[in-house]
Amino acid sequence: MRIGYAVAPEWIASQFLRVISPFSACIISEIAAVAALNDPKYLQKSIQMVQTERQKLVKAILETTPYKTWPSEGNFILVDVSPNTSKKAVDTFLKCGIIVRSCDSFQNIGQNTIRITVGTKKMNRCILKAFEALKNEKLSQP
Repeated sequence: MRIGYAVAPEWIASQFLRVISPFSACIISEIAAVAALNDPKYLQKSIQMVQTERQKLVKAILETTPYKTWPSEGNFILVDVSPNTSKKAVDTFLKCGIIVRSCDSFQNIGQNTIRITVGTKKMNRCILKAFEALKNEKLSQP
């Protein structure tokens, strides 16, 4: 399930509502989101997990790969995978069963950045294995 929200001035929200699809979230996702927001213990546990795992993931990427990360306060991190392209990184991660987002379309970021959602400890171990695969692919190129 996936859900999101935006906080914006009315003039921005009205423009946003003109372009989003009318049924962008299913009712089950909406019910789950409301239930999560109404459970302070679950909410706090989720926030703590993201904060802890984000810090561990960034540290592991910086210590075990040649790639750069940017500071983040969200549930995702941006990683510069140079000299690889973001497309190559996305393809490599996909082969490992992980979906990451290419930032090619983000203004002023370039062709070498990916966005990774912070997951559980187990999920983040898989992310690190995918980084290892990306690093090895780069090393094995002629």
